[in-house]
Amino acid sequence: MHEIAQAIDPGVRVVYTDRDASVVAHVRALVADDATTTAFVADAADPPAILDDPVTRGFLDLDRPYAVLLAGVLEHLSDAQDPVRVAACFRERMPSGSYLLACNVLDDDDPRAGALQEALVDRFGSGWFRPWEVHRRYFAGLELVAPGLVYANDWRPDERTSEETPWHTFSCGAVGRKP
Repeated sequence: MHEIAQAIDPGVRVVYTDRDASVVAHVRALVADDATTTAFVADAADPPAILDDPVTRGFLDLDRPYAVLLAGVLEHLSDAQDPVRVAACFRERMPSGSYLLACNVLDDDDPRAGALQEALVDRFGSGWFRPWEVHRRYFAGLELVAPGLVYANDWRPDERTSEETPWHTFSCGAVGRKP
């Protein structure tokens, strides 16, 4: 992700977090020569721990607009971890002009979603498919960037984006801007 952002603006600073230390070690190895990107161990279920960490505070100016990317993250938080609360915590702490991206698995009443969720949770311990209503709540109070909350493949598709896939309705996402 940092490569994409930095291709547009080489000065963009990126902080990655993951609760798995081996993932963080891998990211650190990949960005070892990049002074504008860092990573540390943290759990997305605890946004204050991320936002208040000295690494984040020393690396980003959280008083200026920034973006939080929760792509493939909220689906790994259980209902007890309350992904809606997690998204709200990030939104509340963002200054005006900041962006939140969330793209996660979707339960759009396809009967296969329940079976897929069961398999993911049984095998990996997470992977909850949530309905549109829950996904909308991730963006409460934000102005959605066009085209809004849609199936992932419908969010600004290009010529390489498949329109005919049996998995089309299993992922949705949006980008919201804090007014």
